[in-house]
Amino acid sequence: QLDEDFQNLSGQNIINAEMPNVTSRTTTSGLKVLWAEGDQIGVIRTASETQPNSYVDNPFTLSTGKGTQSATFKAASSQGIANVLAYYPYRSGTTYNGKLTMDISAEQDYEAGNQMVMVGMFEGGSNSVAFKNAMSLAVITVKNIPVGYTKAVLAASGNEYLAGTATMTWDDSNPNLLISNNQASNTLTINFGDNTDTEKRFYFAIPAGTYANGLTMTLEGEGYEPLRVGVLKDDTENNLYTPEVNEFVDHTITLNDEVSAVQMIGSAQELKSALEAGEGGNFKLSQSITLDGSLNVSDDTTIDLNGQNLNAGSNTITVGEGKSLTLTNNSASGVARSATTSGISGSGDIIIASKGSTITIGEGVDLITTGAKSCCVWIPSGAENVTLNTAGNLKATSAGAAVIYHNGLLDSGTINITGGSVEHETDVAVYIAGKANVTVSGNARITGTTAMEVRAGKLTVNGGKFEATASPSDYTPNGNGTTSVGVALAMVKHSTTENDLEVVINDGEFAGVKSLLVNKDLGEVSVTVNGGTFSEPTALNYLGNNANVKVVLNDNYI
Repeated sequence: QLDEDFQNLSGQNIINAEMPNVTSRTTTSGLKVLWAEGDQIGVIRTASETQPNSYVDNPFTLSTGKGTQSATFKAASSQGIANVLAYYPYRSGTTYNGKLTMDISAEQDYEAGNQMVMVGMFEGGSNSVAFKNAMSLAVITVKNIPVGYTKAVLAASGNEYLAGTATMTWDDSNPNLLISNNQASNTLTINFGDNTDTEKRFYFAIPAGTYANGLTMTLEGEGYEPLRVGVLKDDTENNLYTPEVNEFVDHTITLNDEVSAVQMIGSAQELKSALEAGEGGNFKLSQSITLDGSLNVSDDTTIDLNGQNLNAGSNTITVGEGKSLTLTNNSASGVARSATTSGISGSGDIIIASKGSTITIGEGVDLITTGAKSCCVWIPSGAENVTLNTAGNLKATSAGAAVIYHNGLLDSGTINITGGSVEHETDVAVYIAGKANVTVSGNARITGTTAMEVRAGKLTVNGGKFEATASPSDYTPNGNGTTSVGVALAMVKHSTTENDLEVVINDGEFAGVKSLLVNKDLGEVSVTVNGGTFSEPTALNYLGNNANVKVVLNDNYI
């Protein structure tokens, strides 16, 4: 029984405390848990000589020994009666009745140090105590923390609790800590405030035990999407993390330099402010938004549409000179997509390019315009050296302009259609009037009254399907605008420029009343067909060496 060692220690208010050594799984040396300024220990003492089984709890504050493992703690006043045990850190409301019951906070400030719970027994009337850890300590160093995040969160899954009301018992002076499910938390949070340092070292005190699926660490910030940093596991085969009492685990995680905070956007004003702040960044829609004005992308920007709808109305999104806009749609599994779009819809031009800008439309992103003479992506006169990459689904419903329109006065540009679809219900889907390097590949599908008309530059087709919906086919010479209808791929030199036109078809499917139209009335056209499937035999007039071409007639051919 503990009360065998009770002695009257009236007048004592100094205690010498020694921090325990820790056992590390790693070869890293030099990391130690040391006493810090402001540390307090709690001392459980008998209430009186006549009540040896009744106890009081008094705080002792660090007096000397800051930054060391051995320190002196001092109480505000002299304490009487016998010491029973000491514990760290001091928590008001801690009780003892043969076992220690205390609250372990689920949240702490970065400068507060670790929340390791320790307990130490006094021997006889000694005022010295050597502590023993009741938990494991995970030290996680994170490098390249993006600006915007202000807290680190460690989370367990299911009913594995990291904080709450803890009960501590001991066997042969070895502490065992258990957190009950009473107001328990399966997360630990360290608040580090405005992030001015890109490298932080976080001390997480973890109850010993078995954690299925490990412990997941994320960085969080108000208005930002949580950034998953990594998962603590020591048994990857069984997907477990099993920290032990008095164990010290050191981890260093270096984030990719290109990782940035993902700011959540929930209103038109938030989106406008984010895009026009001149700082760029990564943004994610938290809900569907209706724009109340046009937007200007003033720095490199990524927007995750997140399965939401951005209703542009008649407003446009202009990508600034030399800047980039990347659209993704990383909606969570099971998020229902709108019947019309889970992207950007409007009644005018959706995206307008500027000189040197880069526009990337990711897989699963929908752009749809319903207005007359409106494009999903418009590359106007003066917008030289624009790069457009698209694997999304682009659609226009009213005549007057192509879904993708590259102006005839342009001398440069790059357009890569790598997947998804480009569809026009009543007009040409893709119109390349100016000089550009255009590539179509993968499973891209291009559909329109004429699927694509190209009038300058170079087109390379490595895959995809071109489908013309109009019948019959027709051609009208035109020096300023489209010339064809009912053609899967029309190749017509532009009469108002001196740009060359070269087309190389290596693969792909070309379907329509007219699969290919090559018209040299307005200038020479270089066409080489190395492969592909065609709905009529025009391609046979332009075969390259060792060509492998299939013609599948859709109708009688004359």
